[in-house]
Amino acid sequence: MTSFEEIRKLFSEELGIPENKISLETKIVDDLGADSINMMEIASIIEERYSIEIPEEMLANMKTLTVGEIVNAIDKLKG
Repeated sequence: MTSFEEIRKLFSEELGIPENKISLETKIVDDLGADSINMMEIASIIEERYSIEIPEEMLANMKTLTVGEIVNAIDKLKG
């Protein structure tokens, strides 16, 4: 299972947001201000770190997801 703490740390490092400002309900774009370039970088790191491939349709929708939805999606992709 993917640790929320791992993903929170990733978003914190990539976006320069303090970890304590990131919760499972935090919206990637609306709350963290991520743009499409940030999302592509984060997706690339997630794919490499967890040895998964994020489907194109999920990549297109990542900007509407919460941190918790990202964690759940990674868990599903990892099988």
